[in-house]
Amino acid sequence: MKEKIKKILLWIVLVWFIMVFVDSFINAVMIVLYGPSNSSQNPLITISLLAISAVIIIKLQKKLNLPDLFKRKK
Repeated sequence: MKEKIKKILLWIVLVWFIMVFVDSFINAVMIVLYGPSNSSQNPLITISLLAISAVIIIKLQKKLNLPDLFKRKK
């Protein structure tokens, strides 16, 4: 039972970080296309969030034994 709860919590964290990754990616694209429009779009923070969320997603995938999302198909 404890293992199941731990797995559910890891899934919730994984989904949350995927949302952070997607949001940061969209922000990064907007900054590249239109430039930082206001002070809430700090390019350094956006890139940091992108990198940190990608690393955490990869670590959680290994913990949950999921197929690699960032692996390229050959």
